[in-house]
Amino acid sequence: TCPSGTRTELEVTVLSTPVAPTVTPTDTTICAGQTVTFNATAPSGAVFFWYTEPTGGSAIAIGDNFTTGVLTSDTTFYAESNDGSCASSTRTQLEVTVLPTPAAPTVTPTDTTICAGQTVTFNASAPAGASFNWYTEAIGGTPVATGSSFTTGALTVDTTFYAESNDGACASSTRTQLEVTVLSTPVAPTVTPTDTTICAGQTVTFNASAPAGAVFFWYTEPTGG
Repeated sequence: TCPSGTRTELEVTVLSTPVAPTVTPTDTTICAGQTVTFNATAPSGAVFFWYTEPTGGSAIAIGDNFTTGVLTSDTTFYAESNDGSCASSTRTQLEVTVLPTPAAPTVTPTDTTICAGQTVTFNASAPAGASFNWYTEAIGGTPVATGSSFTTGALTVDTTFYAESNDGACASSTRTQLEVTVLSTPVAPTVTPTDTTICAGQTVTFNASAPAGAVFFWYTEPTGG
């Protein structure tokens, strides 16, 4: 056999791969039920792909920013850069530590009924070691009180309060709902006579005629007693 008189030249152009992405945050800690948003800032001009595997797999998102779904356990994500020709040879690892949330508070009383103008004192007894915040909203809002006990102001309409526990790292994912039903107070009695004059040793009989259906109590003090 004889070799060819010439050889065919084969050029191989090797493109450099972009560096792995610069991402913030990298390692982060959240409470169960929360999300994380990652931001890739470099290399400039690259397109960023987000994965749950260090190599291979299918991208779960594309773009400079990636917001996870709601997380309930420790999860690792990976970011890869691509300059339009080549992908980075390695991916940036992003660790998310997920802390458990405490249980919603055990509170007494929960549903209670009072008369208009009265107050209610709520007491939170569990979970042990937690601090407690009290709200008028089921989610969000600003606490109206903190501590294991909370006494409302004088209430004149049905009101709902909510108790949230916090273990120092995370708040409970739900709040304990506390319903207060406020009953209207009857008007003061219509009594005859009102002002009367007698002689020493005599008696007076008072007659209450309204409001209808009420039971009447008689005192020697204007309040209490």
